[in-house]
Amino acid sequence: MDTMLMDETGKSLFASHVCKMFIKAFFNYLTKNMDKDRTGVQKCDIRWVLPVPVDLTDTSKQLLRSCAEQAGIPSDQLMFVTDTEAAFIYCHHSLGREHYQHLKDVTEYMVVNLGGSFTDITVLKKDGTQVIEKYRTADNGCGGSLVYKTFLKILVRIFGSQFMTSLQNEQPSVLLDIERELEFKRDVKGNHSGKINFSIPYDPINSFCKKYLGEDLSEVICSSIYGNDITLISDKMRINSDLFCNCFKPTIDNIINLMENVFADYKDSHEVSAIVMVGEFSKYNLVQEAVRQMFPKKDIIIPTYPELAEMLGAVVCGHQPCQYKQISPSQIIAAQTSVTKCIFCDNPGVYHCIECKSAFCQLCRANHDKLPAAKTHTVTDLKKIDPSAFLTNVICVSHKRELIYFCTQCHFLICSKCVTTDHKGHDITDTKTVADDYRRNAEENISDLKLTVTKMSTIVEQMKEIEKPTMKRTSETAESGIDEAVKKITKAISFTKDNKLDEVQSQFDMEMEEFQYDLKNKERIYEQQNNICESLERLMHVSHDITFITSYETLKRDIYDISDYVGEREQKQVYKFDKKGFVQEVVNAIVSGFEMRKRKKSRNKTIRQWKRLVKKRPLEIGKYTEILLHIA
Repeated sequence: MDTMLMDETGKSLFASHVCKMFIKAFFNYLTKNMDKDRTGVQKCDIRWVLPVPVDLTDTSKQLLRSCAEQAGIPSDQLMFVTDTEAAFIYCHHSLGREHYQHLKDVTEYMVVNLGGSFTDITVLKKDGTQVIEKYRTADNGCGGSLVYKTFLKILVRIFGSQFMTSLQNEQPSVLLDIERELEFKRDVKGNHSGKINFSIPYDPINSFCKKYLGEDLSEVICSSIYGNDITLISDKMRINSDLFCNCFKPTIDNIINLMENVFADYKDSHEVSAIVMVGEFSKYNLVQEAVRQMFPKKDIIIPTYPELAEMLGAVVCGHQPCQYKQISPSQIIAAQTSVTKCIFCDNPGVYHCIECKSAFCQLCRANHDKLPAAKTHTVTDLKKIDPSAFLTNVICVSHKRELIYFCTQCHFLICSKCVTTDHKGHDITDTKTVADDYRRNAEENISDLKLTVTKMSTIVEQMKEIEKPTMKRTSETAESGIDEAVKKITKAISFTKDNKLDEVQSQFDMEMEEFQYDLKNKERIYEQQNNICESLERLMHVSHDITFITSYETLKRDIYDISDYVGEREQKQVYKFDKKGFVQEVVNAIVSGFEMRKRKKSRNKTIRQWKRLVKKRPLEIGKYTEILLHIA
């Protein structure tokens, strides 16, 4: 029965519909970009691999397959791989190259898959090219999501549960931003001192504080129990490092306890000498430090992209659909029974092909002999074959049979069952023929690469011995020229500046002298006319006519027409700075300096030429008059 899922707003949808749309989004994105980039890859060329949980039921797998088909993925191009298996394949194929020095002598190692909401621990044993799963356990309480829940408890103590509930309902993106910021703190270390910057969506949280708490965000934090541990600067909370690291402690303790339980329960735990950490949560330095501190004698190996281990492992499974397993002697009979059946009709086999390692009944042998690649195969009586020859380590994931053929059309290793099912009608050949062709190609590649390496070695040496010193000398010459040019430019600017300042000062002195003269003249006229005015005022009180007339005539001669002086005086600007003109003068000075240097060089060259000629022929000085005139 299909399950109903409910979103944050209370709306419900069938889980199958959500799953179908999720897969379809990835399907459309990939196919659209393939068409856009013109990769030439066709949809029929793609094998789609879906990582699924280990405990996923067959019913759920069937539902998931149906969703994938509705999303556009053909059923015959779809395969499932468990997340544990994908992580294991990634470790086996990739870590063996990235950390070969760590793993080459390790017989057993532990793969710790730290996901967002779970932790899966698997103990694997290496035996040559075989890897065996020895022990496995999982726990849902050891994932990175527990850190987020612990951090939310701090926010609840600051703002209150009602505030956080309202924030979750009205602004769910705020909590999503906080969760993302928490994921970005993977570089924080346990010995971090001081405080940690934690970005938050300030505006919506501050608005909520005013709406529900009646205070600003900074006031709410200061008045909380974490007022001494958390401060607010702009849109960042500065959290005490001890408080922040304590958010990780419960989750890390659970992980360490789970790992210790594995070492305690697994009887051969002393053989485990390396721990490989994969998954999203394994990127955090705090987790890595705790594991290293708790298990100092173990090699802790963390790949470059631990969070992508499952996805990359699924890709490897898609390209190489095989798994590694070990069959014990007690399983020989079961293995013999499974491969002594006819590969075409499942009837008891009568014949056995040495190259194909497959059995055929009396009637179906003809089908085998019709294959072009089977013309050179050796077919013998099945009873004459040693049962141990039926053991295989590389098997087909789809049919659980040994990979003995190669499809040249799909470039895939396939089993005998694939010949009549998935790759029916394709061009099929045996693996030995393909391997021989590949070996010949590899020999040609080696020969070509040796020539290429020799040429590249010569080029590298030339670059080191010739080009690098030349580039260095050129750079040094350029730097010297730049320094010299800067000095000349600075000198020209300083010279122009001094000239301009002198010009301004001279003009100021002239204007000031004229101003002082004009000021004194007007002060003199002012005092004279003021005295006449006062005398006239006193004269107005004289009643004797003769005295008034004679006095007025005397004063009247000294009254000037001062209409030209009493008007508003025009303000003269001492100096108006012309920035554009000044810059032009600076440029002209710089250009003149460089041109003068060129003329000086030319003049010095002519003088040296004249001196050499005079030294050689001192009696023919008259012939060099033209040179002297040129110098002058």
